[in-house]
This record gives sequence, C-alpha cells and structure tokens, in this order.
Amino acid sequence: MSTLSASIKSAPISPGQQHYSSVSPAVAMLGLLLATTLQPAAMAEEENPTFNLRDASLEDLMHVEVVTASKRPQSISKVPAAMSVITAEDIRQSGATELPELLMMVPGLDVIRISANHWAVAVRGHAHRISNKLLVLIDGRNAYDPVYAGMNWESVAFPLEDIEKVEIIRGSGASTWGSNAVNGVINIITKSAAATQTSSVVLGGGWQQYMRGKFGGANADQSVFYRGYVSDFHVDPNRNLSGGSAQDSYFKHSAGFRLDGYNRDGGKWDFSADAYNNRGSSWISVVERRGEAARYQEQTDGFSLRGHSEWPMANGGGLQLNTSFVHTNIGAEWMSPAIQPQRILGITENIFDAEIQHHLYVGNGHDISWGAFTRVLSDEIKTGQVQVTKPDSRQLFYSLYGMDDITLNDKLTLSLGARMDHNEYTGWEYSPNLGLVWNLHPDHVLWGKLARAVRVPTRFDRNVEVGVDYQPAGVLPVANTTVVRADGAFKSEYLNSAELGWRSQWTNKLHTNFNVFSNDYTGLSSYNVSSIDGSTFATQGYVTSYVTPNNNGELRTVGAELSVDWRFRHDWHLQLSETFSHVVSESNQAEEATLIPTSITFLRATWEPNARFSTSLDIRRTSDRSSAAESPHYSRPAYTTIDMRMRWKPVKNIELSLNGRSLNNGMCNAYEDKGVLLDHGTRMFLTCTPRSLVGEIRWDF
Repeated sequence: MSTLSASIKSAPISPGQQHYSSVSPAVAMLGLLLATTLQPAAMAEEENPTFNLRDASLEDLMHVEVVTASKRPQSISKVPAAMSVITAEDIRQSGATELPELLMMVPGLDVIRISANHWAVAVRGHAHRISNKLLVLIDGRNAYDPVYAGMNWESVAFPLEDIEKVEIIRGSGASTWGSNAVNGVINIITKSAAATQTSSVVLGGGWQQYMRGKFGGANADQSVFYRGYVSDFHVDPNRNLSGGSAQDSYFKHSAGFRLDGYNRDGGKWDFSADAYNNRGSSWISVVERRGEAARYQEQTDGFSLRGHSEWPMANGGGLQLNTSFVHTNIGAEWMSPAIQPQRILGITENIFDAEIQHHLYVGNGHDISWGAFTRVLSDEIKTGQVQVTKPDSRQLFYSLYGMDDITLNDKLTLSLGARMDHNEYTGWEYSPNLGLVWNLHPDHVLWGKLARAVRVPTRFDRNVEVGVDYQPAGVLPVANTTVVRADGAFKSEYLNSAELGWRSQWTNKLHTNFNVFSNDYTGLSSYNVSSIDGSTFATQGYVTSYVTPNNNGELRTVGAELSVDWRFRHDWHLQLSETFSHVVSESNQAEEATLIPTSITFLRATWEPNARFSTSLDIRRTSDRSSAAESPHYSRPAYTTIDMRMRWKPVKNIELSLNGRSLNNGMCNAYEDKGVLLDHGTRMFLTCTPRSLVGEIRWDF
C-alpha cells in the first residue's frame, strides 16, 4: 500500500511583523482556473462515480426530508421555519476537517475561529466562545452543556464523512426541543452503519496533521450492521496579532462505533459510543484595555453513549425511545507560575437523558406528535480562580411537549406547538409556537412563524465567583480588580420572535430561500457593580469591585437572510448565502450588541468536469462589528477569507485532495491590533488562521 501526505505552508512570519502578505481574490481565482486548465481533459469516467455534479438537479431541494422541525420526517416545503440542510455532498466539497467549518456556508450563522482549538458559533448574533442560546443535537442527543450553558465543539469526535446531513433551524426551536433552543438548532445526523460498510484510511498533512481509520461490517443475516473508527488530529498554532506564533496548538484523540439493527416487524434500533481526549491552550485578557494576557491550558476528555429505538404503528404513526449518557471532564490551569492559583477550574459532569415520543394521525388532517423528556445531571466543580458556593450538585430536568400540523386545505397548513420545561432554578418555563405554510404553487411556498423561547440559568449564572479584569493605577486612580460574584438571583432570558419566509424552485437548476425576522430579547444577562472592597488595597495593592449578574438587559434586532443554489451548467455549481442584521435598540447590553456583524456573505463555486476531478473556491466576507462608546475594545474591522480545494481520484479507490485555507490572510490582516472576545465574564484573545495548505489521501477498500 502506498501513502501520500502533503505538508506545505506559507513562509514563516517573524514575530512583531506588522503586515501580512496577501493573495488577492483575482490571484486566487487565477490559481483555480490554472489548476482546472491543467487537469487532463481525456480522463476516463468511472462507471459508478463516487461523486459527480454534472447531471445532478436541484429540483428536489423543495422536497428534501427533514426531521428537526417536528421530530418526525416531513418535506422541508411544509416547515414554517428558516431552515437549511448541509448535505453529504456539501461536506465533501467543503474540505472541512472540523464541524464548525461546515457551518460557515449557512446564512444567519456567525462562525469565528478564536484560536486553533476554540470556536465561536452563533445564529443571528451573540457569538460568544460558549453560545448559550444555540442548541446542538447529535443524532437527536442534546449536546447542550447544562453546567456552563453552551456547546463544546471540541467534543465532536466522529469523522465528518460519517455525517449524512446537518439540519439547521435559524430562529426559535424551543417548542420542539425545549429550553436553550433560543436562536437556533443544529442537528447533526450521522449515516447508518448499513450505509457505511466501506473501510477506509485517511492521512492528512500540513497546517493540520491527522490520520483516521474506519471499518464496517454486518452479521450473517444482514440484520445488524456495525462500523468503528479511530482518529488522531493535531492543529499547528495560529498566528497572534503581532505576527508570531500564538502557542495554541491543539491535539485530539478519539474512537467510537455504531450498531444498527432492523427487526422483521419494521422496527429498528441503533446504538453508538464515542470517546475523546483533547488538549490545547489559549489566552485570556488579564488587563483588558492594555491588551495584556495570560496563557492557560485546557484539557477535555469524556465519552458518550446513545441509543435509539422506533416501532411502527397503525396508520403511519410510530413510537420512539431515545436515551443517552455523557461523562465529561474539563480542566483549565494557568501555564504561567507567576499567576496563582495554578488551577482555573475543573468540572466533572454526568448527564443521563431519556425521551419518549408518540406520532399519530387523527381525522380531519391532524398530524400530531407528543412526548416527554427527562434529564438527570450530577456535577462537581473543583475551584481555583473560579469559585463556586457549592462544589457539587445534582439536578433534575423534565419536559412535556406537543405539536400538531393541521391541514386546512390543499394550500394551507397550520402548525401549533407548545412545550413545558421544568428546572430547579426558575420552575416551569413555557415555549409556544405558531406557524403557517401557504403553498402558492408546487414550486413556491410562503411561511410565517411566531415563537417564544427561553434560556434558563445554569450553575455558572447562579453561584460562581471569578475575577475577570485587572486595571493598574493610571487607568484608574488606584489599581482595581473586577470580580463577578453571582448572588443566586439570576433568572431566565426570553425571546419573542416573528419571521416570514419564501422558498422557491425557479427551475430544476435554480433554488432560492429568503426570509426576514425580528427578535425581541428581554431579561438578558447584564452586570451591575454591587460593592467595592477597599480592604484588599492594604494586602494586595488593589481595590476590588464586585459586579453581580442580573436580568436588566434588553435587545431588539431585525434581519434578512438569503440563500441561492444555482447549477447554471452541468459541471458548475454556485452556492451563495447572504445575511443582514441590524440592532434596533439595546439597553445594558452594549457588549452583546457589538458582537453582531451587519452582514456576512458566503460564495462557493464548484467545478466538476468529470467523475474523477473537482475543484471549489470559497469566499467569505464578514462586515465590521461596530462598538459602543464604553466598549471600544470590542470593535472588529471587516475582513474577507478565501479557501480553495481540489480533489482527484487517480484510481477508483484512491482520492487525493489539497485544501488551501485563508489564502489571503484576511482575518490576520483585519484583526491586527485587535484583541478580545466576550466569553462568560472573561475575555479571550483572538488569534487568526494563517495562510496554509493541507494535503490528504484517502484509501477505500
């Protein structure tokens, strides 16, 4: 067996260098054209090509089947929500090696690589390191962490080629999925083991180095299928904002398997397990406005077990049971001996989820789903710089929900949904939903939606104390340190939203989605100075200001989102997404409002002249992020990034690819002299991905 690993990078940039060399969009496009021109035109076609765009049609996009909107299969044309689907084909063309990279093409999503090992992913704003208003699902398993409120993207361990599709709801999904599905829902749906029987080995080298192996098989009577994988992944350091190494390299080791079984009565079940170990470092601002930072190391390990069973019932209905168990360890510690204590914090979590759902059809056009959910959480927090009033905790969450799609006539469908979620901090929370779908024409659909969503408090909101900033004398009359001290009074945050949308299939080669929205947030987290302690001046040389989180923040935003799929030739495919956002008003939320860019544009051009070769070019433009007068350090200039990918199959079971990332150094140039991003009361220094190449070889057997 022969292997190939490409490792090509840009020339080193010396520390302190103020300007990065760049590749203009025109030069990048020229490179694309040269690469495709040099590709042999007489290359033979495969009888059963693994990938081929040339004869594909987009007419099925109006009728693609989704499950995230109502927890049951339905045509996307029947969904009263702004919804996007990333297909396996999109994943293949993206060249992505990490899940957040896939999301950059979706309108309404703001994706920032904060460091080599950390991402900020948000829907319609609020792009924190831990986005607490976004719910992520993995095969229906709720991956939202109820201790620190958000998604740990580093915990996604399985290979991206095992993903069948990613369904994204932009806007509230709380009536279906419950608390914390405020701004959106991302549902990652993996392929069944029966659909992934081919074994493979993948090697990659360059700015990222990785290798993974996958195998599959089945029992004798083909009633049970299995697959397994092992993976090792490493990312070189990003660039810091002065041009040197950010010292934030990242390592991930993971392994897992999946089983799928099929019963003779039509029922089926599946079970999966994943385990991972991650290690990386990042920077936190300790003197915010002067840009001084301290480096810390974060290590995460854990495993997840997930089971799903479903049984068909009369009249097309069915019964489903979902269970999961997740164990996670998170540790963070300072890497500088000068900072005490050495430990920042350590978290151990055990989460057990169980859900049962019943789907049935009732006379007079009612399509009903209802169910119940429960979660048992136990956690232990080992304190350091972060202090908690209670080191361990055990909590019980439970929910009841129901949905009804009512066919009014052959043109109109009314959707009603409601969910009741109970938590131990605020009791019962109610999330209703009202939607209407109007089929103007088989190829044109209008929809509207009104919804209410809630983000419930977590341990970090209610009983955490952490120092977040130090200001030396000169900035203030005396040196001052700021400490966030929760007093246990923080309550839920709420969203009331309204949306209108239009899906259109203009031809079998052109599909568009357009929607507008209005989001009204109340009870958002904000901070007030509760006390000033001068006693620390005599012993520590600074005065301590204590600030307390409260629910005084309000924010109203409006926006529009557009996506276009156009296959204007049999071998060319263009995908465009455009997002516009505007902050109408805000109070006590200056930092929150400054994190929302005015516009995000994404364009992907894909050329596939034959079944063995394809190339694509991605251009992403993010507008500036304005800043309130009291928080100038949160401003961000506009920037453009350019990525390019080429794939070639010299023989049937070997695939070579070359991925160019950040070819114009766009983010590095834009973020020069900029530094911090709000994150749960702390400030993380931004770094940037340098111009780099990653080569990959895949062998299927």
